[in-house]
Amino acid sequence: MDKRTRGSVEKLLDYVISKMELTSPIRWILDALPVIHSPEELALGYVLSTLTDLAHDTVRNRRYFQRVERLRKTGKLMERLYTLRDVNVTEEEAREIRDMLRRRFQDIMEQINRELGT
Repeated sequence: MDKRTRGSVEKLLDYVISKMELTSPIRWILDALPVIHSPEELALGYVLSTLTDLAHDTVRNRRYFQRVERLRKTGKLMERLYTLRDVNVTEEEAREIRDMLRRRFQDIMEQINRELGT
């Protein structure tokens, strides 16, 4: 992952963790399914999944737009436009994202506990 993309992902993760109410999307599950024994674990799974998806989307979007720009400069954008759909996150990039999330794990858990009042 290039430095600029890594920086974008890092900023995105920090923003979401610090500014958003992380547990609001799962409160309905806790109300509907009282058999869930650990709301914190449910919240953690949801938050990590959401943050992972956001980070992967950031990497894919940046790569896609870099390819578009490169093709535009060479004048081949229109003829190769349909080949741009297959933009994936590499295993190395996925590992980097997991490492970024691991570094924020304590902050995530603290915010979840604050929001859930535990």
